[in-house]
Amino acid sequence: MRVANRTFWVADFETSTESWYNKDGYARVWLWACYDIEQEKMEHGTDLESFMRFVLKYHNPNPIIYFHNLKYDGSYIVNWLLSEGYEWVNEKPKEIGEFTTSISDMGLWYTIEIPVYKSGKQVQILRFQDSLKKIPMSVRDIPQAFGFAHEDSKLHIDYDEYRPVGYQPSKEELDYVDEDVIIVAKALKQLEEEGFVKMTGSSDAFASWKKTLVKNPEKVKNPDKSFRDLCPMLPLEVDDFIRQAYKGGWTYLNPKFEDRILTQKVEVWDINSMYPSKMVNKWLPVGEPVYFKGKPKPKKSQCYIVRCMLSFDLKVGYLPTIQIKHSGMFNPTEYISSSEGMEIELWLTNIDLKLIFRHYDVHVYEPLEGYYFYKAKGMFDKHIANNMKIKEVSTGGKRYMAKCRMNQVYGKLATAPRKQQKEPFLTNGVLTFQLTDEEIGEPQYTALAVFITAHARYDIITDAQRNYDRFIYCDTDSLHMLANEDGSEPDLPIHQSHLGYYKKEHDVIKSLFLRSKTYIEQYEDGRVEIKCAGASPEVKEGMNFDNFRVGGVYEGKLVPKQVRAGCILVKSTFTIQ
Repeated sequence: MRVANRTFWVADFETSTESWYNKDGYARVWLWACYDIEQEKMEHGTDLESFMRFVLKYHNPNPIIYFHNLKYDGSYIVNWLLSEGYEWVNEKPKEIGEFTTSISDMGLWYTIEIPVYKSGKQVQILRFQDSLKKIPMSVRDIPQAFGFAHEDSKLHIDYDEYRPVGYQPSKEELDYVDEDVIIVAKALKQLEEEGFVKMTGSSDAFASWKKTLVKNPEKVKNPDKSFRDLCPMLPLEVDDFIRQAYKGGWTYLNPKFEDRILTQKVEVWDINSMYPSKMVNKWLPVGEPVYFKGKPKPKKSQCYIVRCMLSFDLKVGYLPTIQIKHSGMFNPTEYISSSEGMEIELWLTNIDLKLIFRHYDVHVYEPLEGYYFYKAKGMFDKHIANNMKIKEVSTGGKRYMAKCRMNQVYGKLATAPRKQQKEPFLTNGVLTFQLTDEEIGEPQYTALAVFITAHARYDIITDAQRNYDRFIYCDTDSLHMLANEDGSEPDLPIHQSHLGYYKKEHDVIKSLFLRSKTYIEQYEDGRVEIKCAGASPEVKEGMNFDNFRVGGVYEGKLVPKQVRAGCILVKSTFTIQ
């Protein structure tokens, strides 16, 4: 496929298993497929050497080869490059024999770039890129999300069957790897044709939103000026301060229902586009912030973030709203009911403070310093309206992309400017990594993300509190509550499609909640859904109501491990902590 003078392929490796590695002493590729999206042409090979020779001789304009999980397949590529004497550089590579990678300090792989042709100052770069960053789901889930579920079905092969060097794949094995790359290719083609050409889904959504800030986007190549008029680039120390107030969604299990099998009817109520609804309906910060010391005294046209000292205890009959990170005194994943008599340093929005004073007896509140922001509405209206319209009239890929554009914008606004890369190198033939020096990028406008998420927490916690006697669990944008015996609806704003309103997602006849992000529910139609953070679908296959418990150990976990010449998946067990 060719967009903006670029050529796209999708590739996949079939590689050694743990038992193969124990037999061979090294990892290897036994089958690869590389699919030209534009020409609809498939290439195959049976070792890594043939793949690398194939792609390195490919000189079409700016080729990009996608892998759906570059972290795994890319380990083989980087291992090969280093073994062949290629030199890693921490910049755009300019010479044949150099390469670079984009691997975050958290181990997220984005790209591998290799010069494949040079003539004078002109350098042709081959880029391997992670399609998982654009389509954050497994290959098995892509067809349904993109509307071609009935055309493709996931085939299966026996991974553990040993295949010696020189093995010639069967037709079934070729069909298997072909299906994987074609599924990803179809989805990428839809994304590219809709203008999703950035490296990640959030970058695509961010670029799409910025265009709506311009009166005539078709005449403006770079909408950054309009964006920066609203959201100026702030000094790093100011962004650091604001970032301290950035918190995620509210996930909380009512202790009354913890580790109990419930056979009463439970209803699951989901918010329609929770974050987009706050982007449209709430007053949000814009412009240059104004520093203050002491107690905040905002104008009606202002909101603020304050650094303060707090001592508090939860009021009887109220839900907790305070979570404290980076403290050895408190569990960073739990919402706490008391500061235990201590004064705790917190960075809070005025939205957070309002909720805290409602839910807690505050013994000490000492504001130290902060920033005022002027408030505005409407900056997201066109972006959300455009994509809501697409969602309403579209199916498949177009609907999925519209949903992504709506939901992924705010997170990009909070991209951390302080970054470190991981530099790859070989130690006894095994790929290892070391952190590079910190690099400073440009902050976007963290305050917007801070207030969007603060409004979302405020509203859903307020809704849960209003239904306190029935409330079981909140999972960011959904409430799980006991059904009224008379069948009446809960005290929530309810509508099937209105932004920010609730719609009933499920009727549950049996449920068990262990902790946040860890629960099992059986629906009226008999289906059982398991939510368990960190557990793969294979692990969940071994879970049921009888064995679902804290401390439970389950088979099926596969852990990636760097080994000689590549990466393998090591069989392990999963434990609910």
